[in-house]
Amino acid sequence: MIPWDPQKADPGYACIRTRLPGVTGVYLIDMAGQVVNYWPGFTDAYLLEDGTMFGARGPSTFSQVDWKGNVLWEHTDSRETHHPHHDFLRIYNPELEDYTVLYIANEDLTHDEVIALGADPDAVDRYEGTQMDVVVEVDRNGEVVWEYRFRDHLVQDRTPSASNHVGEGRSLADFPGRLDVNFGVFSRDYLHLNAIDYNP
Repeated sequence: MIPWDPQKADPGYACIRTRLPGVTGVYLIDMAGQVVNYWPGFTDAYLLEDGTMFGARGPSTFSQVDWKGNVLWEHTDSRETHHPHHDFLRIYNPELEDYTVLYIANEDLTHDEVIALGADPDAVDRYEGTQMDVVVEVDRNGEVVWEYRFRDHLVQDRTPSASNHVGEGRSLADFPGRLDVNFGVFSRDYLHLNAIDYNP
């Protein structure tokens, strides 16, 4: 550990997560490296302004706990086709006049669903196991209030019968802000976001 030099360091605390066998959780340490608090079970977490800890616990569960670890809020995405991963964020939703949670998830797609999106049927043998990212927003009750599915923002010029085809006389360049499903080498883990941010 690097020694603390009060003349060179800003005052405050640091959250450090551990992912060691049998020791998964978040430590809050002061600038001298002393443990101030420990919340077990978190794989990733953020310390909120009110002193509560908010984060991921396990593969599909998000929790907010108080200083003593009592659960104040919890949500598990139990949909078999959705797999939360990497980042999440608590935001204030002015339409709901309440806090909500945004998180990234992989959404499973079948071979036929990927072909229906206009993917090149000759690019790979089968598209089974394909996942595309979705940004999910849930309210305080754990209800999904909004989703941004990347599959709804694709475009392609290969399959005229697909709903996301560019249309006659148009090109991919006519659709800024959309992703060409056939651009580059198709990956079954399409995009795979690692971080999320919110700009109100």
